Amino acid sequence: MLQPEYPNSLRTLQNDNQLAFNGDPEASRRETGTGKGTAGGDLVDAVLGPGTASGQVGKQQEGQEQTSAGRKGPTVADVLTTERALSLWWGYARDSVEITQRFESKTQSSTLLVPVDRAIMALTRKPCPSEGSSSEDAVLKFISAHIIDGAPEEGPLPTLLPDFSVYLVKDTSAKGGWRVKPGNIEVLGERSGVNGRVLYLAEVLPYVKDQDVVV
Repeated sequence: MLQPEYPNSLRTLQNDNQLAFNGDPEASRRETGTGKGTAGGDLVDAVLGPGTASGQVGKQQEGQEQTSAGRKGPTVADVLTTERALSLWWGYARDSVEITQRFESKTQSSTLLVPVDRAIMALTRKPCPSEGSSSEDAVLKFISAHIIDGAPEEGPLPTLLPDFSVYLVKDTSAKGGWRVKPGNIEVLGERSGVNGRVLYLAEVLPYVKDQDVVV
C-alpha cells in the first residue's frame, strides 16, 4: 500500500507561520532566529514556546492575537486542500457544509487537530455509526472531535464534539516535544492560515469508547 507523502511543511516551517503562545518570545527568537526555518524535534517547541505552566500551553498574551477579518492569505481550508498528508480527514470534513464554511471563513478562528493520512489508514474500521445514529452523524462526530473553536489556551480545550476536551502537554521524549491528551498523541508539525492553525497528529484522537477509532 502506498504511504502518503509528507510535504516539506512538516519538516520546515517559517518563523512567521508559527503559533503565538505565551512563554518567552525573546528566547523563542533566540532559538529559532527571525525568519528562520525550524525542523525535526525543535518544531513544536518553536510553535508552542518554552516555559509554559505545568507543561501545558500557556494563554496567549493580551493583544497578541490579530483578528482574521480583512487579512490576506490562505485559510485553513486552503491549507488542508494543499496538504496531501491530510487528504483523508479533509475528505470527511468537506462532507459538512457548516464545517467547510467555518474553515473558509476569515472571521471565524479554529485550531484543527488533524490525523495524518497514515493514522486514518491504520484504523481497522473507519468512522462508523453507533446504535441509533447515521453514518453522517458518525463522520460529524469524528471531525468535530478534532476541532477547537479559536486558539489554544491553558487547561482543557473543548472540541466541537460535546463533552470531549483535549490538552496540549509538553513531553521532551516526544518527537516534536508535545503531545495531545487523551491518547498521548504526538504532534508532528503545524501550518497556519489567516483563520487558525492546523496541527498534524500521528494518531486519531480517542473520542469514542469501545470502537476501533479509539487508539
